[in-house]
Amino acid sequence: MVFEHERLLAKIANMHYIEDRSQTEIASLLGLSKSKVCRMLSEARSSGVVQIYINGAYSWCPALESALERKYGLREACIVEVASEQAVSRTLGGAGAQLVKRLISPRDVLGISWGRTLLSLVSDFHPSTISGPQVVQVAGCLNMGGEDMQALELLRRLGECFGTQPLALFCPSIVVSPHVKRGLLEDPKIAGVFEAAKRCTIMLAGIGEIGETATLFQQGYVGPEWRSALAESGAVGDLCLNFFNADGEACCPAFQDVTMTAVTLEDLRKIPSVVAVAGGRSKVDAIRGALKSGALNILVTDKNTAEALL
Repeated sequence: MVFEHERLLAKIANMHYIEDRSQTEIASLLGLSKSKVCRMLSEARSSGVVQIYINGAYSWCPALESALERKYGLREACIVEVASEQAVSRTLGGAGAQLVKRLISPRDVLGISWGRTLLSLVSDFHPSTISGPQVVQVAGCLNMGGEDMQALELLRRLGECFGTQPLALFCPSIVVSPHVKRGLLEDPKIAGVFEAAKRCTIMLAGIGEIGETATLFQQGYVGPEWRSALAESGAVGDLCLNFFNADGEACCPAFQDVTMTAVTLEDLRKIPSVVAVAGGRSKVDAIRGALKSGALNILVTDKNTAEALL
């Protein structure tokens, strides 16, 4: 928790002393009590984070976070520096884990998709004093390859951390026809997971891109015909298997008719906290489209990606 605590100190200090925001406004924007904001401002002064300027000796970027929040209407951005492109997933996963630990409460219903960055995030979770949050898998995964085991490992670890039994979506992510999808939704267990997803208060999502190296294409989840159809529709990326174009608009509705995802872009817009964790050069266009969709309000990314987005 040290990383998130110190990042939050720098962020609150920047908002108060540089942006001239009141303690009440900061508390409302970050979901904190006014008394906690007051205590953290005091700590920022006593610890040396606040001197004549916001201490820049740390690896996070409060001024850049504020610029990204203003440009895309985000509730919060968490931006960190990474040592290399290869370290993006691991570094963002660690930062995202600390942020989620601050947000989550025993009453929350936590939805999660799957992906390598989210596995890095969950790997930084450990059993904690927080118990009770329900965990719901929102996208099917039983198609092929190691991603299936990865998705189940995500659920298992989160369930252990929170002391609850996660709800797994035991079905393929992509089926052969809308008729098969309708049939699967008649199964009470699958329908129950779809219903639970509507109650999510926090969503953890990666942002997929449309390039050849994307997991969906590399692992064979999406075949060449569907990939061509998505490209022709203008798709640049996806959130929880919901593809969108460069303007953040849902696209290729025929593909959505065969995906087993319990949330749509419209559903995501209704969830109080949607945390997307993504970065790297190849994902800039996808992240920009996701931000324009209005389907997320918290972004964890790296400094180079943030600068490209601005």
